[in-house]
Amino acid sequence: MSLNIIPFVILLILALALAGWLGYRRFSLVTIGRPEDRFDSRLKRFRNMLSFGIFQRRVATRKYP
Repeated sequence: MSLNIIPFVILLILALALAGWLGYRRFSLVTIGRPEDRFDSRLKRFRNMLSFGIFQRRVATRKYP
């Protein structure tokens, strides 16, 4: 390797280490919470996904001046 590429390799290793550490911190925050049963009422969740997610019911019912 030439001397011009060594700082970039060091910077790449530091950036990957920082990204891994920050990702681990965020993942550990997510795993603190209680488990939730998301398969309890599939039909109701599917209808809510269609009305709020696809058709944007909450946004479409707002009155804008």
